[in-house]
Amino acid sequence: MTRNRGGAPWRGSVPATLAEVPAGWKARLSSWEATPPRRRQQLRAYGLAESGWILVLQHKPTTIVRVGFTELALEQELAATILVEDAHQVGVETDQPSVNL
Repeated sequence: MTRNRGGAPWRGSVPATLAEVPAGWKARLSSWEATPPRRRQQLRAYGLAESGWILVLQHKPTTIVRVGFTELALEQELAATILVEDAHQVGVETDQPSVNL
């Protein structure tokens, strides 16, 4: 897996966790088997789906992501259970409401 935190595209063929994707980058959800089933069900209700795109807005003090038009605040422990791939840098606007989990 190649990571370039200097701004160049990072295209990882090996999945990394959502907690490792830099803020301002987008990644595709590849697996979340380590995520508790109840949490997966909640996240599906907000639009997360395997092969779906997730935009990371920030990691501190909590991980905030955008899925479609919904922003979600995720605990670091939860973000670390979500595997992603095909991450790349994008432009970010943060004018959407957040939903805390």
